[in-house]
Amino acid sequence: MARHLRHFADRRTDIPEIQKVPPKYEQIAAPIRDQIIAGELKPGDKVPSGRFLMKLWKVSRPTADAALDLLKHQGYIEARQGSGSYVREALPGDPSAMLTVDVSFRTEFLAVELTPGPAHATHALGEPDEAELLRRQLLIHNSEDEPARIQTSWFAPAVAEEAPLLLERAQPPEGVEAYLAATAGHHPTRTLRENSARLATAAERRQLDLASPSAVLEHRVTVFGADGAVLRFDEIVCPPDTWYPESDHPSLSG
Repeated sequence: MARHLRHFADRRTDIPEIQKVPPKYEQIAAPIRDQIIAGELKPGDKVPSGRFLMKLWKVSRPTADAALDLLKHQGYIEARQGSGSYVREALPGDPSAMLTVDVSFRTEFLAVELTPGPAHATHALGEPDEAELLRRQLLIHNSEDEPARIQTSWFAPAVAEEAPLLLERAQPPEGVEAYLAATAGHHPTRTLRENSARLATAAERRQLDLASPSAVLEHRVTVFGADGAVLRFDEIVCPPDTWYPESDHPSLSG
């Protein structure tokens, strides 16, 4: 073994250098993703086709298609049969993009109010302890109209002034993140996700129709803007038998 290692070391000049340049499909996807994050390509906008990207970048069609597949798996675009690819309404920065909730499912507004925030929410938003926060709490039902999850979104008080529709018991037609981007110029750039299990509170047992005691899954999602500031902090509480997609990684090896 030692002899083989010495032989390997003696021939180390023949070892190729590690290439740090991203694969071509990642280089093609990056500027499209940047335009989506910057709001230059808005939800519902059509993105370039694989054929167009192939000609523009002078690459093979599979490479161009791999760039679109990457953006699709990252949650930025969606394919529409016979029409092409479009920017998604719910982008990765929007926690609703992580939930497999059909738009036809019933959603109840449990609370929309300015209220002193709990310590973990004020800390996440960078606000003083017991600062008044904007709270939007939803109860989302599944396809059988059973209560499936509680989503509580916390916003800094300045957001209530910049985006007054968030004080109403309704979703902005274009979605929360697109509305914030249009009214206040806030564009999500990354998210931090934390997951845990705990016992349900009395209110959660009542809202989710759970026995006492019952465990729940809690998913905390912190959404950051381009300047590093926190745009929103979400707490999503689900029964323990709920499937929740944490990540989806593309397979581009063919």
